[in-house]
Amino acid sequence: MIANESINISPSLQDSQCRSPLQMYSNTPIDISNKHYKPFGCPVYVLDPNLQNNNPHHKWKARSKPGIYLRHSPLHNRNVALVLNIDTSRVLP
Repeated sequence: MIANESINISPSLQDSQCRSPLQMYSNTPIDISNKHYKPFGCPVYVLDPNLQNNNPHHKWKARSKPGIYLRHSPLHNRNVALVLNIDTSRVLP
């Protein structure tokens, strides 16, 4: 899955405009940012839900939880990742 996604978003040298296969298929410009591209299995940190919702958060509590990046979520926006929670062994977006 990761290899297929990498091929689909990388620019094609056979195309005169150097568009990616995804851009050629959808015929729309797609901003492919390296900011959202992570290799499979790299460590990521997920922000605590209290901070995400602007709820009060104790200053000595951990602000994030470590996880393992799996891939982009097929059900959400392209910048939403599937992350393996190390503590619970659950995969969550």
